[in-house]
Amino acid sequence: MGRYLVYRLLSAVPVLVVVSLVSFLIIFLVPGDPAAEIAGPGATSAEVERIRHQLGLDAPLYEQVVGYYGRLAQGDLGRSILLGRGVGAAMLERAPITLSLTGLALIIALTLGLLLGVVAAVRQNSWIDQSSMTVALIGLSVPDFWLGLVMIYGFAVLLGWLPTGGYVDTSFASWARSMAMPALALGMTQMGLLARITRASMLEVLRQDYVRTARAKGLPEFVVIAKHALANSMVPVITVIGLIVGILLGGSVVIELVFSLPGVGRLIIGAILRRDYPVIQGGLLLTASIFVFVNLIVDILYAYLDPRVRYD
Repeated sequence: MGRYLVYRLLSAVPVLVVVSLVSFLIIFLVPGDPAAEIAGPGATSAEVERIRHQLGLDAPLYEQVVGYYGRLAQGDLGRSILLGRGVGAAMLERAPITLSLTGLALIIALTLGLLLGVVAAVRQNSWIDQSSMTVALIGLSVPDFWLGLVMIYGFAVLLGWLPTGGYVDTSFASWARSMAMPALALGMTQMGLLARITRASMLEVLRQDYVRTARAKGLPEFVVIAKHALANSMVPVITVIGLIVGILLGGSVVIELVFSLPGVGRLIIGAILRRDYPVIQGGLLLTASIFVFVNLIVDILYAYLDPRVRYD
């Protein structure tokens, strides 16, 4: 396992290098002069030159590449043009909001998805199965931003139970009120995918001989399902969970905008609209790093869930 971990960590380095190179080249791929676009149509040539010098675009390309990776090696993601401060500090300040939103949405998707998938598989071809899969299909079909807007109208405007948006963390209750609708809107869309994968995996496991043997031994049905069936059906589910984390991170960008949450996603959207390239580059690199780390954890979980998996 130790050798595999070292191998996976080393294999993640080329991925991050490619992502960092793509994020660096973004500034050259957009049409027009980036400095002139940032300065605006009414800017003087001196202002454009100042921004070009601030971005380092007046230096030769090889010097820009060396300087970019030199700063990355020191943990420096650059300096935001609009915020006037370090990109790393700005993202660290907003990261807890985005990570808590993603984590809460993942918990909602896992809880509802696993529950619906297991119940549908155990009660296959019954009205419970059909109802569970209908709910899962609705979750798969509804966009998270649309569901968020419907929740705002229903729970905030009509009923007045929750705030329409914003973020308050002065207490756990205020934090929960701020995050309830965004996390539910984000998690419900992935719940459907998880429920359908869980049902398919559970149905395959429930037909295995060792499940019939467990029932023939007179074990309670709950023990058969929880210990023998659910545990052995988790390998494909874990794979989907790794993908879902990446999808939730991407979806949080839109949800933070809908609910006015001051997270990393909203920071990146603002940077894209105003062409704040250092923030865009830092956001891409941070998101890719989290996605690589999550997939590494998923690979490690395989060994614990399936003893047949060996990494030596």
